[in-house]
Amino acid sequence: MIPGYPGIFYSFYAVELIRGVGHACETKKLDLVFHITNGDNPLNASNVGGIIFADVIENRKQVESALAMGTPCLIINNQVDDLDVGYIAVNNHEGGRIAADYLASLGINALRR
Repeated sequence: MIPGYPGIFYSFYAVELIRGVGHACETKKLDLVFHITNGDNPLNASNVGGIIFADVIENRKQVESALAMGTPCLIINNQVDDLDVGYIAVNNHEGGRIAADYLASLGINALRR
């Protein structure tokens, strides 16, 4: 499931997400069903083995519906703590802290090079 906002196929993120998931499905000999949604349409998850949601902001109701049907779900690009669902998200704050700590460990002379 990918959000249907204008320009989605001009998004490097969306294209790489589709490519990566498609490659993984091909490797595992799985079919990939691609669905673009604005989040308003009801979800029919009765004939799929699982759903990867590229976002949860616009289609939270669909995530909740799929979970209620017992369909395995994964959310990409958002940390979701209030639903019993797996997610993959980047923690920019922690990444920045790690980068700053690393640069600080190099010392001030290393930063002047």
